[in-house]
Amino acid sequence: GLIVLALIISMFPIVSKEFWKLNLQVILPMVNGLLESSFLLSDLIMLGHLGRGNLAAGIIGYAYYNIPWAVMEGTLYAQDMFLARYVLVLNDRKSGRYWSCIALLSAILLSILASTIFAVSPLTVPYFLSNTKYTVITKAVQHIFLLLPAFWFHSIFRVLQKHQQINIQAQKKSQVVNHRLSTLWNDIKPHLILIFGSILGLLCNILGNYIFIFLAGLGFMGCGLSSSLSRLVMLIYMALLLRQRDDLNNFFDELYSMTWFPDIIYSKEKVRDAVEGDDGDDETHADESLLNKDQ
Repeated sequence: GLIVLALIISMFPIVSKEFWKLNLQVILPMVNGLLESSFLLSDLIMLGHLGRGNLAAGIIGYAYYNIPWAVMEGTLYAQDMFLARYVLVLNDRKSGRYWSCIALLSAILLSILASTIFAVSPLTVPYFLSNTKYTVITKAVQHIFLLLPAFWFHSIFRVLQKHQQINIQAQKKSQVVNHRLSTLWNDIKPHLILIFGSILGLLCNILGNYIFIFLAGLGFMGCGLSSSLSRLVMLIYMALLLRQRDDLNNFFDELYSMTWFPDIIYSKEKVRDAVEGDDGDDETHADESLLNKDQ
């Protein structure tokens, strides 16, 4: 609906080009989030064709899934804040990669916690839904376990996607600083590339649901299997996108450097100095201390 409205209004000449450059940068990330949310809708539509019991079990499974995912999304919001500060404000790509790696490690730890929560679902779901039919509870628990790989793939995908989004904004900022002209297509093209990952995952999910549920005869089990495989496709697409930009190697190099204790100490000191807002003299002194340490 937003895209159609934008196309209609763009027909009027009174709307300036700069206006659309600004608003499309806001609308496109919203569309990206809308596409990811469509996963739930597409799954429920498919499960609705299998009957009320299967639909109820799917809703219970996704409600259980969203409990740890809400914690995950809240944690990843911190990645947006730190990346915006270090990459856009301080123009420090190394610290930006550092915080992306911290977000990735946090996502892995939270995914382990979510795996534990999913593992105890055979105990918690019957306890809180004691008046629900046993067949519905059994299918709900089965759906929860099938969504566990999707949780891992989706978490890592979101970290890489946020890392990519901040790099796009940093590239636009460098173009403005260097007084380079940018067209409307050049402004929205990077966002469309990110959105294509969500579109690809959604299409794979719809096609996978049809194949696994109806053609393969897996029934209710095919829905969770399709969701996990679709999230894996999205993760592979984002990893290939980062590799194409030659940023994936830097990402893993930063992860490797964090395994060494001195590098962790240096990164923490550098980030702490940036947070405290030290002046140029203090930064020069820190660089001289680091040089003496290397010598």
